[in-house]
Amino acid sequence: MDSGDSPAGTDNAARIRRKTVACRRCHARKVKCSGRTPCDGCITALCENDCVYLMRDRRVKVAESYLQQVLAENEQLKRRLAMTSNPSTQETSSVVQAQQEPSASEDNLSNPLMQERAWFVVSDAETPPIYIGEVACTAFATRFRQSLALYPGSTHHIPRIHYVQDEDLLSVPNEATWPTRSHARLLLRVALANINRGYYVVLPKPTMAKLEEMYQDPNLRDPLVTCKFFALFALGEVYSSRVKAPSGGNFPGLSYFIRACSLIPMLPERTNLEHIEILILLSFFSHNLNRRNSAYLWIGSALRLALTIGLHHNLPGSIALDPVAREHRVRIWWTIYICDRMWGSKLGHPLMIPDTNITVDLPSNSMLTEEAKAEFSDPAYIIASIKLARIAGEIVTSIYCRGHPPPFIQSVQRILRSLNAWMAALPESVRLSKSGSSARHVVSLHLSFNQCVILATRPVLLHVFTISRIMPTHGALADNIAPVISTLAEACLRTARHSNELLTEVWIDGTLSTFGYFDAQYLFSSAVILAISSVTDVDGRDSDLVEAAAQLLQSMANCGNLSAIEFCGHLDQVRADIKHHCSATTATLTMPELDSLGGARSIFDNTTNRLTAEMALLEPPMLDFLTQTELYFDFPNPMDMFQNTMHL
Repeated sequence: MDSGDSPAGTDNAARIRRKTVACRRCHARKVKCSGRTPCDGCITALCENDCVYLMRDRRVKVAESYLQQVLAENEQLKRRLAMTSNPSTQETSSVVQAQQEPSASEDNLSNPLMQERAWFVVSDAETPPIYIGEVACTAFATRFRQSLALYPGSTHHIPRIHYVQDEDLLSVPNEATWPTRSHARLLLRVALANINRGYYVVLPKPTMAKLEEMYQDPNLRDPLVTCKFFALFALGEVYSSRVKAPSGGNFPGLSYFIRACSLIPMLPERTNLEHIEILILLSFFSHNLNRRNSAYLWIGSALRLALTIGLHHNLPGSIALDPVAREHRVRIWWTIYICDRMWGSKLGHPLMIPDTNITVDLPSNSMLTEEAKAEFSDPAYIIASIKLARIAGEIVTSIYCRGHPPPFIQSVQRILRSLNAWMAALPESVRLSKSGSSARHVVSLHLSFNQCVILATRPVLLHVFTISRIMPTHGALADNIAPVISTLAEACLRTARHSNELLTEVWIDGTLSTFGYFDAQYLFSSAVILAISSVTDVDGRDSDLVEAAAQLLQSMANCGNLSAIEFCGHLDQVRADIKHHCSATTATLTMPELDSLGGARSIFDNTTNRLTAEMALLEPPMLDFLTQTELYFDFPNPMDMFQNTMHL
């Protein structure tokens, strides 16, 4: 019998030459690929349509003379085509279009939360539509609720209404007077203690001395100095208040704030540092009123004025200025920088100044005497805040940008590398205590770090949840999700649990800010992340953390915290939608389909072992992701994951 007619000969003839690369799915799972189309692994997983082989762009070495010849021939061909068609601008327009249009692979790698058109909410016909930045935590909560919705268009964004309205500010009588000397000293000490721990705005000793002078001689109370002290009084009163805010618009410190605002009706043509200090203080207080746009505008005005007097550059040595005044200028600038980046990362607004335009030195105590050092806090803390604010700005510009965004997963990798390096270089003085409680401002710094990790990874987490919801019967979810995606999703969850733990400890220690915005925002942000995990949480551990966070937020809301009231409304709606989703899912799925959901639940690690955000970034799978130089897989861009938000 001929060898070609034998079974062995048949196998040899049917043998398929193996491909040089694995298919994308096998490569992402790091398993052996058969090389067929579709391959054996994709056939077993019932995803033959997903068996695609990546065409790698290989690098080859060629002679420089050959490359120049190819480029010259290309230019000649372009000129001939231009002469044939005879449009004078055709060549230029085609090149510009090629530069502006992203490739298909880049489209597939964009942030799944970012739609092509910006997000606006129409409140009424008389006011402009409200712009919603995708980086905002309330926007992410709405996206999560949309992923739970059974019917497109049934979930709408909850507009922000719990803030001190413009009409309320105008209706408050401008009757605030100077408090008694003892009360003024107390308010000033409280304001300075809270402001200068995490930021830097005013020199403590000269400010206290100026207060005494103004009580000794009331004629020294010029409008600018009065404005500065009333802004400080407003912050001192809201920071020291521990009781429920009374009704009728009498928010703690509001009368002092109204008086301070009335004393700066217009910005000066030639400003001074005192005017800039006032704008920073008013920005701080606006957050307590949950007027986030106003806070952004105040700090924006401070930044613009700072640019007009060159705070972003070093003064030349030829200008006679004592070391304390020089360091004061430096720290004022960097406080504005931190606020610009951090305030913008809460709203999704672009940066006001690029880093390339800043040449001023970082804060330092090296040129100060021992007596002068008492005027300034540890430079290590503010330097760490500066570097973290820079990363926060990069998150907004690279991960949450619209138009021509860079590849999403590569941007996440770059951000997490920066955050990992930031934590590795953190001085011991600003690290969390391993035994006992840490200083309150140190906890705030690490909560801000955790929020950066959450902002970078939560689009991946929501993508994993959405995949688990839309294909619950395709076997184990891990078979349909790349290991890198699972690693990023778990890092987001672990970071949220760490933030929840830190805020719980702060509440136990009695240092939770009663009327503060940032504690409420960090609490809400971590609660929404944990709520996503709670949907598939078998043992209910993350569900318990969500309930505890809701109770903490409610206690802050009961005290009159306006931002907590807003976040409570969003979190209550999230919990209600989860309950409705779970009820509907249980009622519609069959028993085999319910059993198959066990694989989806395994994608989230629900262990209760204490794991900080730093530890989450040092896990072996995460380190493997951070050290990869090339990522051979596409991250889907499910534009249909959410409803069209143009008119939501």
